[in-house]
Order: sequence, then structure tokens, then C-alpha cells
Amino acid sequence: MCARKHRIQQEGFTMIEVLVTIVILSLGLLGLAGLQISSLKMSQSAGARSVASQYAYAMLDKIRSNKGYAHHYACGDLSSCLGLPVTVDDDIKTFLNQLKGETSIGSNTFGSLPNATVRVYRRSNADVPTNCLTDDSDIVAGALSPTDVFVVCIAWDQGWDERLGIGSDPSASSSASPGDQIVWAAGRLW
Repeated sequence: MCARKHRIQQEGFTMIEVLVTIVILSLGLLGLAGLQISSLKMSQSAGARSVASQYAYAMLDKIRSNKGYAHHYACGDLSSCLGLPVTVDDDIKTFLNQLKGETSIGSNTFGSLPNATVRVYRRSNADVPTNCLTDDSDIVAGALSPTDVFVVCIAWDQGWDERLGIGSDPSASSSASPGDQIVWAAGRLW
């Protein structure tokens, strides 16, 4: 009988070994899931910044192409500009509709930012305010000068909660108003 006891050896894994393996594996998979969510957020943010940058430069091109009325574009928030010449008013309405995705841009489709705010400034220098959506302190009025710079600011709320189904982005600044993302472009007319 004694010889038979020595021949029996442990085969397979114990329940504790299996549970420890499952815990370690699940922690690794949770880390990978968090990395995937972070990657999606950064990819979405980069795409939106690219779209906003293209629109900002498109607005600067509209201003350059209509130099005779250029000073009318610099009215602050484009959605509330009143009393503009028909040409400028049509340009702004078309631009805002394209930005919000309500009309197509022809063959060049940038994408859309439906909740974006756009402001256009005309400044006497290239200094852009720290928050170009709220600082109106240096807007230039009157005749155009070769040193005048037009600044187009586009802001939007990234909307982490809605699109990805997760909590708000902790790195987003809560003081930026009306959106947590801002892109600006500046350029001279000539």
C-alpha cells in the first residue's frame, strides 16, 4: 500500500491558482481597456482640432477674398453679427452652416462641429488674447492698415460624456467658455 501512495502525484491546477491567474489577467485587460478609451479620446480631439483649424483658415481666406468688406467680418461672435453688407452676411451664414454640418462644402468635406462658437477680431498687432473668445479689449475699428491682423477663434465643447459614454475629461479647463477646446488662426490681408 505504501508504494501506491507514492505513485499518486498532483495533476492539474488548484482552484486558488486558477483564481489568481484570472485576477491577474483581468487586471491586465482592464488596463488595456483604459488605454483604448484614452486613445479614442485623443484621436477624437485631434480630429476635431484639425477640422476647426481648417475652418479657421477657410474663414481667413473668405476675408482675404473680400478685402473691400474685410472690416465687416471682425464683429466678434459671428452668429450675432447684425447689419452687415449682403456679401459678408451670405459668407458668414454659409460658413456657419458648413461648420455646423447643415450644408455640404462641395468636394472638400472637412467634417463638422455642431456646437462651435466662432469669433473674428481685427487687431492692430499679432498678439492673441489668452482667451480669444472673451477678450475684446484691442479690437480695431476704422480703415484697414497693412499691420492689421484678423484673428479667427473657434471653440467647441468636446462632449466626452455624450460620445464616449464616460466621465468628463479631467484635463479639460472648466474656465474656457463656451467650450473646452479652442483653435485660432491669425493672418494679414496682404
